[in-house]
Amino acid sequence: MIMGVDCSSKGIHAVLLDEKNDIVHSFKINEKNPDFSERLVEIFDKFQTEISKINIRKTAIEKAIYIQNAKATIQIASVITAIQLSCHKQNIPCELVDNKTWKKHIIGNGNSSKKDIMEYAISEWGDIFTEQDYADAACIALYGVKNSEDINAST
Repeated sequence: MIMGVDCSSKGIHAVLLDEKNDIVHSFKINEKNPDFSERLVEIFDKFQTEISKINIRKTAIEKAIYIQNAKATIQIASVITAIQLSCHKQNIPCELVDNKTWKKHIIGNGNSSKKDIMEYAISEWGDIFTEQDYADAACIALYGVKNSEDINAST
């Protein structure tokens, strides 16, 4: 299975695709601890526990984007690093992907809006997304699948 992960400063949304690109599992970790250092450790621990139960072949994570609030940008980047380290501890290959890159490869436009992403996700998997971040994570996972196929085809 390939996992796509969309991170925020409060947690993550993850979607797993099987070999047919069907969604087989999704989960969310959302922590509200006001102390970011403690919240980060809670996210790491819960993510680590969750992925230890699943056979994941590869993970694709959206890179941090620069937000005009430096504190929020640093916090999101820290969550992404925690997710990378969790994958590393589980021996799961992990790829960071820029949001414009996965949007261009999956949606066809690197500047796709949230609405465009949701419309694509619904057309691909049906009207199953309770939150935008799940649609994003599914598309990031699909990018991970397609990128793996491109790499395997060129070797």
